[in-house]
Amino acid sequence: MFAGKPHVVLVPYPAQGHFSPVVFLGKKLAELGCAVTIANVVSIHEQIKVWDFPSELDIRLEPLHPAVDLSKGVLAAAEADLIRFSRAVYDLGGEFKNLIQALNDSGPRVTVIISDHYAGSWCAPVASEFGIPYAVYWPGSAAWFAVEYHAPLLISEGDLPIKDGEDREITYIPGIDSIKQSDLPWHYTEAVLEYFRAGAERLKASSWILCNTFHELEPKVVDAMKKLFNDKFLPIGPLFPVLDDHGDLKSVLSFLKEDRECLDWLDTQEPDSVLYVAFGSIAKLSQEEFEELALGLEASKVPFLLTVRPPQFVDEADTTVLVKNSDFYKNFVERTKGRGLAVSWAPQREVLAHRAVAGFVSHCGWNSVLESVSSGVPIICWPRIYEQGLNRKIMAESCRIGVEVSDVRSSDAFVKREEIAEAIARIFSDKARKARAREFRDAARKAAAPGGGSRNNLMLFTDLCSTDTRS
Repeated sequence: MFAGKPHVVLVPYPAQGHFSPVVFLGKKLAELGCAVTIANVVSIHEQIKVWDFPSELDIRLEPLHPAVDLSKGVLAAAEADLIRFSRAVYDLGGEFKNLIQALNDSGPRVTVIISDHYAGSWCAPVASEFGIPYAVYWPGSAAWFAVEYHAPLLISEGDLPIKDGEDREITYIPGIDSIKQSDLPWHYTEAVLEYFRAGAERLKASSWILCNTFHELEPKVVDAMKKLFNDKFLPIGPLFPVLDDHGDLKSVLSFLKEDRECLDWLDTQEPDSVLYVAFGSIAKLSQEEFEELALGLEASKVPFLLTVRPPQFVDEADTTVLVKNSDFYKNFVERTKGRGLAVSWAPQREVLAHRAVAGFVSHCGWNSVLESVSSGVPIICWPRIYEQGLNRKIMAESCRIGVEVSDVRSSDAFVKREEIAEAIARIFSDKARKARAREFRDAARKAAAPGGGSRNNLMLFTDLCSTDTRS
């Protein structure tokens, strides 16, 4: 089945926000004529192996066996022991080397290895050892890519690590006119800066960089990165389907069980009337923060669909347990019954595409941003961790389809109920913002469609892979 085609091996980082787009990337590459092998840690492999992908697609699924159980990848629970989790992921190099050897022995030989950047520390050396071209899949925005690639420069200029009380302006990153230190990803601490130096070198040495964005969303920084990397920087997003629902993948891509009955509830609501609220699979709210959010929703008087993630710990360290067991939560649900609906986990892409949804309170994880943009839904930006503060800047300032819940740019900023209610009012009353959101929706769909920029870049990549196969 694989004969005569470029054979691409894809390796996602085992986290919800990293895994799903890579599976869609694999499907797109197979549709363009590649043979594709997707290698996941065994717990995720066991979930996805039931995927009944179309028989005409050359897709193979292979497991990687870490030294310790990684459950369903990185969810909020993994935050409790990130060092143990990270070591288990980064020790997969030997296992991955054995897989590449086995694939080459059984044929056809591997043409290209694509890994998530955060799996690159063990995938890139294996690719080099076998003499296989290596492509980086970048799981976030082009702006985040530009910032992270320039981490060594940020360090040399004294802007990293950030010193207490500093918030200097940074104007020397190509494609980004101006950002503050507070806009930088919040995980850029002194303890991990050496890792980012090494990551920048891997990016420089890679054959291609495939970025999950589209040109119209970040034109200046995409153009700057294409110039910097001599056109090997290719925006290929959004990777999830924007023109159909790919129902064959719905059941296998979520690490948490989805409550699909919320779609029936949305069917009963008026068009452009509902606020959707979700904070992703890792970001957390404290009990106090949740109470302010709930009271802000209640004060807004708008219908809402609220996700309160399933408990992921067995003890009281899980704030979800504390929230759901609290009298406050039970009373809030009772008071807002009829106007609001609280669920554990929602089918987010379908929710955002629903005619009833008018706005989205989000942590600004990049997948959530792209899903909202591709559905034409304005965002209330409430970043919590990692690079989400930078994503907020893109949505609220560059694209002007988002609003911020607070002027305080910090991961530990406490947002009050009045700020939440005010942000909701702004989203629902601003027709110009809604019109801009719909323009970006149309641009996202055009980019992913035949003849669109992202689609053309994927075709270019597969042509380059085919050239390597023939040479």
